[in-house]
Amino acid sequence: MPIEQKIATHFDQAATMYNREAIVQKQIAQKLVAWAAGQTSATPRAILDIGCGTGFVTEAIQQQWPDATLTALDQSSAMLPEAQEKILNLQTIQGDAV
Repeated sequence: MPIEQKIATHFDQAATMYNREAIVQKQIAQKLVAWAAGQTSATPRAILDIGCGTGFVTEAIQQQWPDATLTALDQSSAMLPEAQEKILNLQTIQGDAV
């Protein structure tokens, strides 16, 4: 099995508990989006979150730019429904960004 597939399988298996266990990732996501917002005066209309996982960054993006159309990409098919639970009308793509 290729390493990429092993990684996706690992994240698939962890998806249901990831939100509960990944507290540091959620804090970093909020800080990252706040930093990005401070770097621009533009108001984006569409945003792609590459490697969205369960949607910590995507959720912070929605709070920062609520009118933007959000699309989330992740290799793990099990992570995407977790992100969709956080963000209404989230467009998702299951795949690799490579």
